[in-house]
Amino acid sequence: MKEGASIGAPSPAPRSTHRTFGEIGMRPHINVVLTPEDQRTYVIWSRGVVTAVVLLAVVVVGIPLLARAITAPASVVAVQEP
Repeated sequence: MKEGASIGAPSPAPRSTHRTFGEIGMRPHINVVLTPEDQRTYVIWSRGVVTAVVLLAVVVVGIPLLARAITAPASVVAVQEP
């Protein structure tokens, strides 16, 4: 009999080498205390990343809309005007 094993206790199920998203999400979070300088750096980088994503979205949506408006044939524009 194995050392430390108690009689009648169920043996643990073998762990899979593949982790599911639920297992990863249920892991405890590790709290890291940041210095004030690190907090400022984190805020600056966070704002920068959000700004970059918003600008990228505007460019991805805006360029096709502008290109479509610029290259529209004159006959289509004339038909749309009252």
